[in-house]
Amino acid sequence: MGIVGLFDKIHIIIDDKYIYVKSLPFPSYFKDKKFPLKDIYQIFVGEPEISYSGRGRIRDLEQGAHGYVLNVMYMDRKVYPLLPVYSEVSYLPDLERIIEDFLGIEDKKLLNEYRYKR
Repeated sequence: MGIVGLFDKIHIIIDDKYIYVKSLPFPSYFKDKKFPLKDIYQIFVGEPEISYSGRGRIRDLEQGAHGYVLNVMYMDRKVYPLLPVYSEVSYLPDLERIIEDFLGIEDKKLLNEYRYKR
């Protein structure tokens, strides 16, 4: 982690049309993203051995994904990472629940979703 990693924060902003994910105050390897709310089916934490590439295709650990990912699943079942890969899962389930509750999305069990104990 360089000096930028000490100060760089990821902000999730939700308005009436989009979820925006921005890396502030510095640009990051994690590009800013925008997800249309009308297309979102589910938010979920991906299992540690599976994450998803930006094109919605499954990518395994050997291709560089190491850890848990908070993902967005669209109505057409394509999956995109909402946040970068994290090695710790500690706060991701809570963040998933907060975003789904805010958006009024019912939590559904998904294949390869990390199941945590509350």
